[in-house]
Amino acid sequence: MNHPALLFRALSSAWQHDAASPHVDLLAADLAAAVGRSRHPLCVGLVRKEAIAKLYGLVYLLDGYGVTLRQRYRDGGGAFVYAERRGEVPSEFAGAVVLEHRLAVLSAPPAPALAEAA
Repeated sequence: MNHPALLFRALSSAWQHDAASPHVDLLAADLAAAVGRSRHPLCVGLVRKEAIAKLYGLVYLLDGYGVTLRQRYRDGGGAFVYAERRGEVPSEFAGAVVLEHRLAVLSAPPAPALAEAA
């Protein structure tokens, strides 16, 4: 097994045991770092078809770390699980243009001088 696959297996096990554990966040961060170093998707597991539903929580967790989990079904009732970096999500402000218009400000007449009290 490769290192990311071992991390994924440990993460999946820890997730099923206690999803709120700090150990889950540590393993997710380690897996995200390993996936981030790779230029290609990494095969991190082979699971039975029935177990795929248990991975949906991990899909949402890893999405926060910039990792996308995908499954590729194969003949025989199983699926390969691949982890890859999530593509850059364009900003909602990308391509926005701001135009500035200056308003003409009318100058006010000078204020009348106050009479000095003598």
